[in-house]
Amino acid sequence: MPHVLRYIGISHQTASVSARESFCISETLRRSLSKNITATFSDVRGLMLISTCNRTEIYFESRSTKAAEVRDFFMRSVGVNSEDENQRFFELSDDTGETASRLMQVANGLQSAVVGDKQIISQVKEAYQFCLAQKHQGSLLERLFQAVFKSHKRIANESHYRSGSTSTAYYSLRLIEKALGKSTLPDKKLLIIGAGEIARDVVSYLSKFNFGGVYIANRTASKAADLAQRHYLETYDWELVEDGQLGHFEAIITAVSNRQYLLHQPIITQQRQVIVDLGFPMNVHPELGTVATLYNIDDVSGQISRTDQLQADALTKVKAIIKQELDLFMDWAEKGEKRKIIRKYKAEAEMTVAESLKQHISISLSSDEQQAIIRTLSRKMIRKQATLLMG
Repeated sequence: MPHVLRYIGISHQTASVSARESFCISETLRRSLSKNITATFSDVRGLMLISTCNRTEIYFESRSTKAAEVRDFFMRSVGVNSEDENQRFFELSDDTGETASRLMQVANGLQSAVVGDKQIISQVKEAYQFCLAQKHQGSLLERLFQAVFKSHKRIANESHYRSGSTSTAYYSLRLIEKALGKSTLPDKKLLIIGAGEIARDVVSYLSKFNFGGVYIANRTASKAADLAQRHYLETYDWELVEDGQLGHFEAIITAVSNRQYLLHQPIITQQRQVIVDLGFPMNVHPELGTVATLYNIDDVSGQISRTDQLQADALTKVKAIIKQELDLFMDWAEKGEKRKIIRKYKAEAEMTVAESLKQHISISLSSDEQQAIIRTLSRKMIRKQATLLMG
């Protein structure tokens, strides 16, 4: 039985933020899952796990292990009952073509809450690097990743798909601007909590928004200091963040990984704050929404216009590129079993031809030279036959 690519996934399209949080994969859990899935299901030879604020997905390569089996194992691993009520959040596929198409669309932002999301490809690349480090790439999954990266490069070079700002970071700032009023921004102070990729993305758009002051806070003070220095910002003490001493900021954006409810107590302030929570799990307790204007990742995504004409026009081109690369991958995958047969045939046939040539070649050459000639002639003859067999 040949190996098949399969996937299980939960996305913003099937589950709310709170539901997605239940299935979030931390770095520690990813390591244990990677080890335990391959140990439990011996035929799984390729495995990739990706978890972001918008999705948790597992792609794997196996002969007989089904997506539903890995789904149930995963649910038990994260402490969620594998009953029908929770299973409804999952999308499953045991088809190589469907799985390959899914990953290509995910990596290129077609399955994102923000169509064309620029951050997802780096998250896929990071998941791929983890996959390589664990030696869990498998032959089908490895080839698929190459097709994914090629499609992403072609889309960037051949279309206007990524023209304009399609970042949740950018639209977070837009939401704050709308809530506070554009003309008031020079009198307002913004605090960015976190110094990772999302926080850096927020900082990259600050020049478009005229805040009176912008501060960075991070658990690792050196990261906050480095980001602040490079962008002429101020730093803010992490202990003050944990103590909830944030009343003098009119706007706050949180983007801290794996720190649920970092902000959980009412913030004493003279005016209603605007807080945008880009963390996953959520950094801000929902109860703060009673004393502040609170937006989560789904709120931000819902504000983004889907009518950008350049991007809309480019979608046809994007889908065509993905189809072309998908077709090439599937052609390669479908010939996989034939390649195994051909390799075995070539090895056996080369030995047979070489033995036959030895009996008929009578030339005055050294043994090594004679062997080299026989090897070259036999390989040429078998290569032609193998090419015809592959079609």
